[in-house]
Amino acid sequence: MGMASIERRVDAFGRYFSGSRAVMIIVAVNVAVFLICAAAEPLLRLSGGDPTLPERWLILPSPFAATLTRLWTWVTYMVTQTSLIHLLFNMLWLICAGGLLREMYTDRRIMLLYLAAGLSGGLFFEIGTPSGSWLIGSSAAVLGIITAAGVCMANRPVRLLLLGECRFKWVAFAMILLTFAGAGGSGASGAVWAHAGGVAAGLLFPLSDRLVNRVEKRGVRKEERRVASPSRQRAFKSGDVRRVAEAMEGRLSDPARLDELLDKIRISGYASLSKAEQLELEELSRRIKPHKNKNPK
Repeated sequence: MGMASIERRVDAFGRYFSGSRAVMIIVAVNVAVFLICAAAEPLLRLSGGDPTLPERWLILPSPFAATLTRLWTWVTYMVTQTSLIHLLFNMLWLICAGGLLREMYTDRRIMLLYLAAGLSGGLFFEIGTPSGSWLIGSSAAVLGIITAAGVCMANRPVRLLLLGECRFKWVAFAMILLTFAGAGGSGASGAVWAHAGGVAAGLLFPLSDRLVNRVEKRGVRKEERRVASPSRQRAFKSGDVRRVAEAMEGRLSDPARLDELLDKIRISGYASLSKAEQLELEELSRRIKPHKNKNPK
């Protein structure tokens, strides 16, 4: 089986996970860890060992000092579930919210968000719970995904069984409340602290993206004003595409500039482009398209 065939099979399988490879990988890891722990428990019982040994090796302990000799638990706790219901509940919500985020974020960003929310949940747990507690489950990481989707896709309509259509922000809000209400595990306080950490990461992640985008836009505007010249300004006013291309020759030949303009359209819409940027995009498309046609793949 060739690599292209494997790639097609992976993409086809990924459609069941809202088209996100990151979500598919996260779900696969959670299921694999659950199955390994479930299979190890009866074997340990038959051999006279401790059936809770696999989970005790994967959970995040408290206090913080105890984690210094068990650093792997900062990651393993967020892919380990205590029961089949726990696993199904978290993975179904991950697939739902992760699929919405895939419309805005790359798979790498979704994976980073999952890890950031899980680490934040672990940190809040260590700060807010007494010694002797432990943390297990992906709820904090999944809540980070749900919260970020609720912020980024707040007005996205979704259809719920028996309830009809509503905006996703209300679904996310209800889901967060239900998760806090059903907090358990190592004790209500420990789970609540971990869930709060996941929600905090889910809020900060998209807000930090918006802040970075604003800073970048300001930098681009300052750079455009700095390099602007009377000849370029006359070209913009006249609407002569070729003169605009000549005035911006250094940037038009750079494919990264085309990606920059397309990203701006994707985030803010075509109307957000200035007249000069619209002319620049038109000329870039005209110049690059012939090169693509010469080397069809």
